Amino acid sequence: MNVITVPYSRDNFGYIVRFGARSFIIDPGEGPPFEPHITKPPSAILLTHEHWDHVNGVPHILHLYPKTPVFIKDPSLIKHICAARPTSELASMFPTPPKILPTPGHSLGSVCFYFEQGAAFVGDVLFAMGCGGVFTQDYEAAFASIQTVKALPPETILYWGHNYAKINYIFARSVLKNTQSLRAYADKMHTQGTGALLEDELRFNPFLQAETVQEFQNLRFKKIGVSA
Repeated sequence: MNVITVPYSRDNFGYIVRFGARSFIIDPGEGPPFEPHITKPPSAILLTHEHWDHVNGVPHILHLYPKTPVFIKDPSLIKHICAARPTSELASMFPTPPKILPTPGHSLGSVCFYFEQGAAFVGDVLFAMGCGGVFTQDYEAAFASIQTVKALPPETILYWGHNYAKINYIFARSVLKNTQSLRAYADKMHTQGTGALLEDELRFNPFLQAETVQEFQNLRFKKIGVSA
């Protein structure tokens, strides 16, 4: 499996995943940055969730490759963008599709895509040393979603939707004790941007270390400066 990271906008990441004769485009928030990396019609476009900065490039790619199917958990959430299919149909279309992990909390329609080759595309569920905002206000769902990612094999490589390493380091430093090794990891991830080992995030991400919903919620409130 070959993963091509496509940076766009100020801090976003999308991806092209190639293996065998297939290729998947994941979260094209803008179309033109993906064009130079598309060498043949993609097998599908996969969307981790419905937020505009992850889906707005879909029409551009469909203009180039109009037969490309688009998958999202709930197609009604992007009906203004295109006619998409539910991710539940992926298994019937591809012999070895990625595993669909429902991960609501950041958004209602959030999923992660886990490839058995050892890669997980987590959208805005997790970032380096941090996690996505709980825009649904459902902290139980958000905590459960993080536990879903946490349960993956520790050697899993995580690919997320934004590079927030710099700001997340500031918060992680305030709540974690291993600050010297944390700084080295933060410097690495600020430069690298994405593609972190889950086992490293288990050491340096305070939200992955939260053991209860309340602890997770307290961390979220502390990070955004709201009293718990």
